[in-house]
Amino acid sequence: MKVIMTKEELHYKLNHYIQTQIMLEKSMKTTTKYQRDIKRFINSLPDHEAIDKRHVMEYKEQLIQSHYKTSSVNNFITILNSFLKWCELSEWRVREIKTQQESSLLNVVSESDVERLLRYAKKLNKEEIYLIIKIVSTTGIRISELDAFTVENIQGFYFTTYKKG
Repeated sequence: MKVIMTKEELHYKLNHYIQTQIMLEKSMKTTTKYQRDIKRFINSLPDHEAIDKRHVMEYKEQLIQSHYKTSSVNNFITILNSFLKWCELSEWRVREIKTQQESSLLNVVSESDVERLLRYAKKLNKEEIYLIIKIVSTTGIRISELDAFTVENIQGFYFTTYKKG
C-alpha cells in the first residue's frame, strides 16, 4: 500500500515530533537542528501535491548534488529517517550513503605538537591558552566542556560533564 501525505500534514507532525523530542530531554541545540533539517526537507516539497517516498529519494539526491560532505548528507538522512519512523512512514526511509571511515589517528595531535604548542603559549605569556591546551590534551574533553572547569569543580578529585558536541 502506497502511503501519501501532504506538505501541511508533515508541518503539523513536525511540531509534535519536536515536542516529543523535548519531552525525551533532547537538548535545545539538538531539537533546533532536528527542526531546521526536517523543515528544509518539508520546504523542498511541492505545494498542493501528495507526498510519497519518491520525494524523499529526490531530496536525498538534491543533498548529494548540493556538494555537502557525505557525513552531512548522512546526518540529514538520519534525522529525516527518525522523523519518518515517528510519523509511521518507515517505508519512506532512505539509505545513507556508504562511506569508508578514515583512520581516526589522522586527527590526533602528537605529544611533540602539544609540547610545542605549550612552549609557544608560554613564550607569548598566554596563560589561559596554555591551560586550555594542557587540559584538553591531558583529559580528552571537548572544547564545549571547558566551562565545567571551575574552581569549585577542580577542587575535588574528579567531576562529570553532561555535554556533547
